[in-house]
Amino acid sequence: MTTSRLRTGITASVLALGLGLTLTACDPARTQLGEVRNEANDGPGAQPDEATPGDPGSEAVAEYIELLREGDYATAFAQLTSDARTTWGDEETFAEAATTGAVINPALLETDAELSYTITLSEAADYTLVTATTEEGTEADAWPVIQEGVDYFLQSPQPPAEGEGVEWVNPDAGTEDSEGTGEFDASEPVSVRFPADSSADPESISYYVDDQNEMTEVDATTGADGRLEVTIPQDDFETGEHVLTLVWLEGAPTVYFTSTVAFQVD
Repeated sequence: MTTSRLRTGITASVLALGLGLTLTACDPARTQLGEVRNEANDGPGAQPDEATPGDPGSEAVAEYIELLREGDYATAFAQLTSDARTTWGDEETFAEAATTGAVINPALLETDAELSYTITLSEAADYTLVTATTEEGTEADAWPVIQEGVDYFLQSPQPPAEGEGVEWVNPDAGTEDSEGTGEFDASEPVSVRFPADSSADPESISYYVDDQNEMTEVDATTGADGRLEVTIPQDDFETGEHVLTLVWLEGAPTVYFTSTVAFQVD
């Protein structure tokens, strides 16, 4: 069993980067950012390609992570989508959250090892989901990246207040700010609940599993406690490490929120 770490609200944290950059071999800071696994044109059963950095979506996420590592919060905030910036209110609020680990899974900033990036495209969505995972596969975060003109932006809205994020029931990672163990019960479906007192009306809910080249849409149902709940069949998860991201639309302005959890099936 592996303790999980999750991010909600950005990806919910989803990041936004407006850059027209290309990662090149002459840029040491970027060539060390790791393997890119691009599944843009592969079938569901195909193996993802191993490639050098070059996908605009993964470049945007890699650059965003590097900015946060360097503490350049002003530039990072400027690279969010305009709607995402609106949810934060101002740059100072974003910067304060960034210093407390509320913008990204801190493990991605703390590791000295390379990160791997999985890119999932879907004709049904207007974004590319980019997932960054640590070398061990036990820590991850994910961001919908949206193209506007020639630039790419991460949608990273302000996360919910403490205790008001979605709650992972299985694996039992709890809310983003809780100390859940992340233990997975293979006899039960994956389950995540929306807050009981939330006025949110989540729409277009989808989930992404590992490096599968597909987005799966799912409906939320009302559970016995009156809370909206999303369940995912447990047969989607074989023995081993897994990364699961839930994505949904919410709020005014409407923005994409995500919650990502890494867990192990024994």
